[in-house]
Parts: sequence; C-alpha cells; structure tokens
Amino acid sequence: MFYLSSKPLNLGQISVFGFDKIMHAGYFSIMGFFVMRAAIFDPLGLKAKSAFILAFVLCSAYGAADEFHQSFVPTRSVDPFDAAADAAGALLGAAVYLYFLKTRKGAAKS
Repeated sequence: MFYLSSKPLNLGQISVFGFDKIMHAGYFSIMGFFVMRAAIFDPLGLKAKSAFILAFVLCSAYGAADEFHQSFVPTRSVDPFDAAADAAGALLGAAVYLYFLKTRKGAAKS
C-alpha cells in the first residue's frame, strides 16, 4: 500500500467520489482481518477484545499516516474521508475475524 500511495496520480486515475472509498475500505478490511488474526496468535496471548482494539487502532493509525505521507507526493492530497474509509474497513475486517473466531469456538463446544 505504501508503494502505491507514493506514486503520483495522472488525470486518468482520478476516480469518481465513492469508488476510491470502497477501495480504501476493501484494502483496510483485509489488513484489519490479518492484523486481528496476528494479534490473537501473538505469544502474549491477547484476548479477543484486546486484539480487536489493537487491530483497529494499528490499521487506522496506518491509514492516517498514509494520508499524511500522500501530502508529500505530487498530485496527491490528504483526504479525511479516505482515512475514515480506512478506519471503517479496518473495523469491518477485524469484526469479520472476530465473528469467525466466535463461531468457531461455538462450533467446538457443540
């Protein structure tokens, strides 16, 4: 993601409002899912709630830092709505993993 956001945009790549937000949310939902998974299997043994919060905070912070990074790239700009889409995607991805985790534990108890 860092590589892609460091590339200048040309006029043909500027998207219609909305589609790029879906792309942001999609990328960050994948990131949230895998950061949540990594936090659960951390040797520290984080509980699900702590891992969920950690995944959301780390991914959201990365999204905000990436927006700041884009302020230094020609033809790019900081968009708070992109950061919001990043945070929403991170929340969704971590929540999906949490759902899978809880249903898997529920199935194991049956």
